[in-house]
Amino acid sequence: MKTVTNISRAAFASLILSIAALTANGSPGDLFVSNYNTAKIYKFAPDGTQSTFATGVFAQGLAFDTAANLFVADYLGTIYKFAPDGTQTTFATLNNALLVGLAFDSAGNLFVSDRNNGTIEKFAPDGTQTTFVSGLSCPWGLAFDSAGNLLAADPCNQSIYKFTAGGTQSTFATGLGAAGLAFDSAGNLFAADFSIYAIYKFTPDGTRSTFASSLGWAYGLAFDSAGNLFAAGFSYPSFSINKFTLGGTRSTFASGLDDARFLAFEPSLCTANTWATKAPSLQAVSGAAGAVVNGQFYVIDGSAGAGVMPPPQVYDPVANSWSYKAPDPVIRANPSVGVINNKIYIAEGWINADSNRATQALEIYDPIANTWTPGKQSTVARGGAASAVINGNWYLVGGSKNGGRVLSKTLEIYDPVRNKWSTGAPIPIDAGGSGAGAALNGKFYVVGGIVRGANSGALQIYDPATNKWTSGAPMPTPRSGPMTAVINGKLYAIGGNNNGVQLSNVEIYDPATNSWTTGTPEPTARYGGAAGVIGSKIYATGGYDASNVINGSLDAYTAVCP
Repeated sequence: MKTVTNISRAAFASLILSIAALTANGSPGDLFVSNYNTAKIYKFAPDGTQSTFATGVFAQGLAFDTAANLFVADYLGTIYKFAPDGTQTTFATLNNALLVGLAFDSAGNLFVSDRNNGTIEKFAPDGTQTTFVSGLSCPWGLAFDSAGNLLAADPCNQSIYKFTAGGTQSTFATGLGAAGLAFDSAGNLFAADFSIYAIYKFTPDGTRSTFASSLGWAYGLAFDSAGNLFAAGFSYPSFSINKFTLGGTRSTFASGLDDARFLAFEPSLCTANTWATKAPSLQAVSGAAGAVVNGQFYVIDGSAGAGVMPPPQVYDPVANSWSYKAPDPVIRANPSVGVINNKIYIAEGWINADSNRATQALEIYDPIANTWTPGKQSTVARGGAASAVINGNWYLVGGSKNGGRVLSKTLEIYDPVRNKWSTGAPIPIDAGGSGAGAALNGKFYVVGGIVRGANSGALQIYDPATNKWTSGAPMPTPRSGPMTAVINGKLYAIGGNNNGVQLSNVEIYDPATNSWTTGTPEPTARYGGAAGVIGSKIYATGGYDASNVINGSLDAYTAVCP
């Protein structure tokens, strides 16, 4: 056991600092610095802007659980927990302890190094404490590899130790005064040696090389999301944080610090290309129109089956709740929808969900007033037309009438300023009653539908500037009735029907490469669903599921992380 005597906060102020990232109280990429000497936690934005996050905590190691709670090791024996809203509580107090490093394993257990007692303590998610290992000299930095092994730096023994999940100990490296440890995405371990002012790199097989030298006292290490290595250390007259690119080029990220030592970056809690289930709609509908205004997802018209045609429903993603709105004066399904100047335009569709009764009616909904006003009726009576708004004008094409026996190639263009309809070049192929449209890069994209009696993967692109249609790479999975969305310059096609089978797959079109890639399938297969984009998420609800039941579940797809 290593015992430290005659120590005071002031005397040890020159020894310890740790840096970590605050998930909920900052932004992805922010760097948080816990400074023992000043009892403050500092925050650095990616551009280097510094601010003070918290005061009065003599913090060392910091780590985050999966719920974005920040755990802080106070050097003199207390572990504090900061909730995402900043509320501070005491998680644990250890007697006669000098705490340094913190790290979570993949099961949510928290590990803390106690350099005074030579132990590494383990806290289960419920707070139960056990001693994971004892008999070390002065354990400091902790890090887990991808296999779940714990690496612990012990500079008093000039060693780095490796512990399996069961606690079996082996010596990973010797002959270095390592303080901070960090793994890169390839599984290489980097160790900061404050005794010789260097950073070592260890490949997964243990091969050692010098990554950087002449750093002054080297302590904390951390990698940002781009793979750049950040290192804290002391070079007279102040502490600084250095940045190393993948190629090893060094620059100064921050300088003039009081006592910078250990580092970590805020991880993003966002995982792209994933689905999450939200509150279901108040009434499951198929053939509804989806639109987003002021961060709210509107599902308008459509049929609930058995002749039931519910009023519009709106979803609030902040409250994760739905409410009803004023009904469309025209009771219909499979209308076309467009949003112009924060008003929702609903045109055409099938009266009472009867595909033999197509309408030309245009109604305009004001979400603020919760009222409808009639607009000028369109030139074509049809349902299921693909549509999109481009530069303030609304484009509608395809669709069908007379029970789907008559397909339309007509391209209509509505000018809301003049309240006038006109026509453009007809689509070259029959888009059927079930193609889907989207606006992307100032052009009108129409994907899928029914062509010559069969489900199609065709992609047709209309350019308003030239009044001409061109073809894009066909969608890999032919389908009718898909939902479409545009995020980050890419077109998403979700669900639909192919040969009588409801689909859940997601295919993504990149106009820059004229190619498709595959996304994560939606949990719910949908044909005739409604979708809308809020921020970086696509919300999808309604339509017929794999069991041919109208399904009101709501799935949210994180396409890209903000």
